[in-house]
Amino acid sequence: MSPPESSVKSIIGIGGLDVRRGDGAIVTYALGSCLGIVLYDAKTRVGGMVHVQLPSAGRSPELAAQKPGLFVDTGVPLLVERVVKAGANKRLLRLVVAGAASINSMPTDLFNIAHQNLTALRKQLWKSGMTIGGEDTGGTAPRNLELDLSTGVVTVSVSGARRTL
Repeated sequence: MSPPESSVKSIIGIGGLDVRRGDGAIVTYALGSCLGIVLYDAKTRVGGMVHVQLPSAGRSPELAAQKPGLFVDTGVPLLVERVVKAGANKRLLRLVVAGAASINSMPTDLFNIAHQNLTALRKQLWKSGMTIGGEDTGGTAPRNLELDLSTGVVTVSVSGARRTL
């Protein structure tokens, strides 16, 4: 089944995952320690985004079964699977990531979820032979992330400032 062609802006929240073809956009807001991960194939104009919150589904297998997009180790493979199923060529995918901010007052905290999320993502990408084509991670400010499906342009907004990744 092909994803819908639409000029509508799709908004995903924590654990959300969406794949679309054509026009429109996919957006997620308030990426703190979470990661927004975008995949896009410019040739087919198929793109997708997932908003992951935690590194490992092992923390809550029941929740992962209901909402695999919450976790890096289940959300990223599912995103890859769905964009390929929608017609994207895995070898042509560009991957962009944003988020992983240390929102709490102790960025070196033992339970630094932001760092754990990035580590889990890099492990997933290494396993699948993929690399990051654009990144805006770290710091202390939350981010918004948007994928324009007609152009493949990925925009991140941090504290009111926008830039293209």
